[in-house]
Amino acid sequence: MGSFARRLEVAANFAIILMAIVAAVLWVRYVRRPDAPAGGAPAPQYAVGDIVAPLPELSGAAAKPRLLMVVASTCHFCTDSMTFYRELVELKHQRWPTLELVAVSRERPAVLKSYLEKHSLKVDTAVYIPQDSGFKVTLTPTLILLDAPGRVLKIWVGKLSKDGERGAIAAVDAYSQVRRSAAIQHGNTALAESRRSVASSLSH
Repeated sequence: MGSFARRLEVAANFAIILMAIVAAVLWVRYVRRPDAPAGGAPAPQYAVGDIVAPLPELSGAAAKPRLLMVVASTCHFCTDSMTFYRELVELKHQRWPTLELVAVSRERPAVLKSYLEKHSLKVDTAVYIPQDSGFKVTLTPTLILLDAPGRVLKIWVGKLSKDGERGAIAAVDAYSQVRRSAAIQHGNTALAESRRSVASSLSH
């Protein structure tokens, strides 16, 4: 009888451990929000309004708005986000022609290149950031929308929900519309100045 009780106790303990493992897996997979940092993880260190120093491959490039995609090949939330990131590439060609899409990683260039090719993510530029660089983002995936001078306009951390994805697209759409409006206004102002200059020269 004592032997049976011990076997029953061992079986019960094994079942409890198994249930705890299953519960932990379900918590990570379905309960904890994937677009939120894990408990105790530091928040992104860039804030809206901060200036991101020019990235190595872009230091001599012309100033333009950019959408940074900070990824890692070992990050499953990055891989889970690839469908959305490919949608961003399509939207760039359709609606955001002046926006540069930049993949950023602390992994070696060959690893980053292979990862992007594996998931058919055709960005404009891929940038390797050394561990000891001043680039402040440590959480992946992270999206950062920058204006032309490199100022942070928006930050999205983690795998976004569908609502989060739509919100990110809407934010880039809004910024692109502001830029188009400003360009049109600048063009109209320049045209008006040119006409006044011509009229003034003809009147003399």
